[in-house]
Amino acid sequence: MFRVWYISILLTGIITNPAGAAEYLKQHSQHFSFFYQAADSKIAAYLISRAEPARKDIMADLGLEFEAKTRVYIAPSRAEFQKLQPQQDKSPSWASALAYPGLNLILLNSPRAVRGLEQDILLTFRHELTHIIVGRAFGGRDIPRWLNEGLAMYEAREWDFNRMANMTQGVLTDRLIPLRELTREFPLETQRAALAYAQSFYLVSYLLDKKGAADFHEFIREYARGRSFEQVLKQTYGLDVAALEEEWLAQLRFRFSWLPIIFSTTGVWFVITLIFLISYWRKKRANKLQLAAWKLEDGDWQ
Repeated sequence: MFRVWYISILLTGIITNPAGAAEYLKQHSQHFSFFYQAADSKIAAYLISRAEPARKDIMADLGLEFEAKTRVYIAPSRAEFQKLQPQQDKSPSWASALAYPGLNLILLNSPRAVRGLEQDILLTFRHELTHIIVGRAFGGRDIPRWLNEGLAMYEAREWDFNRMANMTQGVLTDRLIPLRELTREFPLETQRAALAYAQSFYLVSYLLDKKGAADFHEFIREYARGRSFEQVLKQTYGLDVAALEEEWLAQLRFRFSWLPIIFSTTGVWFVITLIFLISYWRKKRANKLQLAAWKLEDGDWQ
């Protein structure tokens, strides 16, 4: 984060977006084409300066590569965000970012369009870029939900006290979600969905960090080529699915079961509540500082 990166901007121009609703400035780097409106120039410059290093980091972690340029639109409003989406694949109104691997396209809401919501646009970009990279590697084949979301969370550094609290509660209440359920779809209920994301993060982290990057790269490459999960897991790690799940769940229970030893039941829930509050405060403060910095550079966005 403390390194200064320089990328070559090959072209700057003005284009019309696919929906014909607004004019966009355009800038290219080696692997990206960014489209944005003038009011978001500072936000775009911030992302453009970090996009190539982010891509390099993610590729190194996953052991994957592709050369095609990824288009990135920064939508100035929620209405424009909806218009930019493919007609046959509209997202829920609450979505703040989307990735379309088949189109090699990322759509982001400008922070101006989602004021009042917590959003780190660089982390959001990393999350969606991971979906692009993984989706293109799998070439349209089904990707296990835990793998797709777990990798995106891992690369966006989406681990905080809230997710720690979700994991702790899941372990303490013995409500961890089986791997087979995380493979298809995540639960609709909010708390269970949060636990599904947290478990997915930890499974990816377990495979990548505990088993080693080289094995994980082989696992992803072979899986993306169309081999079954069972075959690739056995080849790479010498485990069947039941053994992997047993190891992984045992690690989760060990890692998140220490609180009852130190605290009473009341104390546990007090700590969990405190974790939520601290996480919320830190995110809100960081977002305010970033918004203030952009305003100082560019004046008020309105």
